[in-house]
Amino acid sequence: TTNNFHLPRNTMKLATLLLVIVGAYFHTCSAAFSTMTMNAAPFAMNIKVPIKPERREEFLRIIQNDQKQTLETEPEALQFVIGEDVDEPNIFYLHEEYTSKDGLAAHEETAHFADWAKFVGTGPFSSPPV
Repeated sequence: TTNNFHLPRNTMKLATLLLVIVGAYFHTCSAAFSTMTMNAAPFAMNIKVPIKPERREEFLRIIQNDQKQTLETEPEALQFVIGEDVDEPNIFYLHEEYTSKDGLAAHEETAHFADWAKFVGTGPFSSPPV
């Protein structure tokens, strides 16, 4: 028998594009997830960080270095995202994800995390992070 089912040309282009995007996403993530075992679960943190306006530039320098070093040097780091609230200046959101809690523990032993911890110890927050 002959199959006479045909999708419109634009639908085919969209479907192909979606397959390419999904394939690229899974290809990119597969290296990070290949280090995980069946018993390990990813561990993530989401933190709201209110920064004093006069400490903003110092915060950005330190947190962006922490992000860069984490993603470039820590094999158990899956994500490190920094965002700023669009309505409230100097309110930032951090999302960090590791292959496991052990990945976070390893992160906390790095020099770039030590820089962050030192910064935190100087009272840069306008209210406590949550």
